[in-house]
Order: sequence, then C-alpha cells, then structure tokens
Amino acid sequence: MATEKPLVSVVIATYNRSNVLKFSIASVLKQDYQNFEIIVIGDHCTDDTEEVVNSFVDKRISFYNLEENFGEQSYPNNIGFQKSTGELIAWLNHDDLWYPEHLSALMESLYQSESDLVYSWFLAYNVHKFNLAYNLPVFTKENRYFPFFFIPASTWLVKRDTITKAGLWKSAREIYNAPSQEWINRVNKLGMKITPVQKLSVIAIQSGCRKDSYLNRQVEEHEYVFERMYTAEFRENVLTELCYHLALRHNRVSLKEYFWFFFKKPIVFFAIRYRFSPHALTNRMKFRKKGGVIDYLRDVRGLSKLNRDTK
Repeated sequence: MATEKPLVSVVIATYNRSNVLKFSIASVLKQDYQNFEIIVIGDHCTDDTEEVVNSFVDKRISFYNLEENFGEQSYPNNIGFQKSTGELIAWLNHDDLWYPEHLSALMESLYQSESDLVYSWFLAYNVHKFNLAYNLPVFTKENRYFPFFFIPASTWLVKRDTITKAGLWKSAREIYNAPSQEWINRVNKLGMKITPVQKLSVIAIQSGCRKDSYLNRQVEEHEYVFERMYTAEFRENVLTELCYHLALRHNRVSLKEYFWFFFKKPIVFFAIRYRFSPHALTNRMKFRKKGGVIDYLRDVRGLSKLNRDTK
C-alpha cells in the first residue's frame, strides 16, 4: 500500500485586503501538490474578506475572523498554526504569490536534506524600482541559512515538530526584529537545520514598500503579475533584469562599497559564530524601541499606530 503523502497546512493572515487575498489563495490552489488545507485568519477584517474566501467553494479552505484587531501578523499566524492539522506548515503572506511547484519543490528538499525548515528564492516585485536588497537572497558559497538575509515567511516550509520546539511567533511589540525574522533566527540558534532551495518559487508584492497600500487597497500590480507570472516570458524577463543589475553592482567600484565590505566582515563572522540576526541590531539603532518596525510599516501602509494595550 502506498504511503499517504503528508498534509500541508497553509496559514494566511490577512486584514482588509480581500482584493489581493484572492490572488494568494488562487496561487495555492494552482499548486501541483494538492494535499493541503488553507487556514485564513482575519485580523478582525471589516471588509468582504469572508465572502471572497467563501467564493472559492473549496472544502480545504477555512476562515476565522478574530474578534479584536491585533495589528500585525504574529498573533493571527499563531492562531492559524494552532488550528492546523498538517504535518508540515507553510505560512503565506496575503499579498504574496506562489508558483505551482512551490510546495512540491520545498517538500522534496525538506525530506532529502533531513532539514527542519527549508525556504526558496523569492522575487520582491516592484515595477517602479528594482530592489536588489530583497531579491533572491541565497547566493552564497555554502548552501545554508545566513543571518544577514531577510527570508520572508512565504518562502518557508516547516515541520510541525520544529514549531513545537522553537515556540510560537513573538509579537512585534516585544522585539526589535520583524517577527518572522526573529522566529527563523530562533530556529537557527537552537541548532536546527535550515536549508535553502535554489529555486524561484515566490513573487512578493510587499505592502511595506508601497505608500498607503492598505489605505488605498492597491491591487493593480497583483492583477498585472498574476495574469503574467505563469508564462515563461515573465520569469525569464525578471531573472534577466536581476542578472543585469547584479552585474552592474558587481562591476561598480566606490569608496563607500569598499568601506562597507571591510566593516561588514567582523559583523558577518559574529553573526554566523553566535547565530544572531543583525536585523535586530540595526532596527534597535534605527527605531530605538521595541515594535519600531511594525510602527514604521503601519505608517507606510496607511494604517494607524498600534494600541499597545492590545493582547
């Protein structure tokens, strides 16, 4: 008798952007691996999110709307995990998109490498500005997690036992780092095995890089990308553009870059040696308070500041 393939629980935290959520859900339904459940957690959504979720008419999709707004994804993601039943967990940001081979490629790598967590390449899509700092962040000689990288949760596939051992996501109010990066770095500090999968399988259209993205319910880029991303031409074009900009950066020489190269060396050494995330340090210096990251992102997105008495 053939062994049943493991169930993957896909957790999507969302807040009042039903117009982009429909694309992220659709990208999950297009997966070539189909043994999954989708758990959508609304952070007290007041728009038509429930109607949009129900419009898919798929028994594998469930929706829960929180009674109070938490203001960022850590708590909804924890609730989603607690409601999940899968052996494997995949978080998906509600404004990100998966290619059809995302789950199957990560699952194959997870078991072959005997890892606790694997993650793929992602493209931070922006039609107006090519942001190299957040694109394909796994070009390293050693095929392993590197604390300097910002690895979005949408790129992860995690064993359930890994989450049980590492614990739930911490609130953005309690830490200097972004909750997702604090969590993956916690997994790294525990000595668990994290392995990158050398494959572009996620398109991220990041709300934190777009002024008033929530306030104006921006959706045009999602419509444009979703219509084209499944064509070979689209992937070829974005990768060609990436290679072009990487070549320009590699061949550009400046005093500033030389200074940063030598300044970064000791930070890199200590980050690897002691398994800490430099993001927490730089955010602490930049914002000077815990929760500064989420306050900044909410301001960019056109949302009010968090009520720190919330949960």
